[in-house]
Amino acid sequence: MRIHTLVAVVRTSRAWEQTLTATAKGIAMSIISVDTELLQLKSANVQATVDRISADVQAMKRGLDELQGSWRGAAATNFQALVTEWTITQGKVEASLASINLALASAAATYAQAEQGNTQRFS
Repeated sequence: MRIHTLVAVVRTSRAWEQTLTATAKGIAMSIISVDTELLQLKSANVQATVDRISADVQAMKRGLDELQGSWRGAAATNFQALVTEWTITQGKVEASLASINLALASAAATYAQAEQGNTQRFS
């Protein structure tokens, strides 16, 4: 039979820290320390970057569309294919950044809720 002991220690500050100790064969101690305000700040920074990139890309795309509308010939066809390929790649980059932002925001909210819950339990 394995016996597990769980001990949680929470600091009431910007950083959330939890120490887990398990007593059993082969189980080690793990420590988690997270600054939820920093996670929230970095999430906002990523979102601001996504917004700037999106605005710049839209402006550039309008210029490329204008160019494509007036350009004819084999080179123009190749250029259009390249712009289409680039647009797909750029969409993947924006989606990836959005995923990073969502993960950061979700982690910040989860840790903040855990800290708030633990603070209430120990009040």
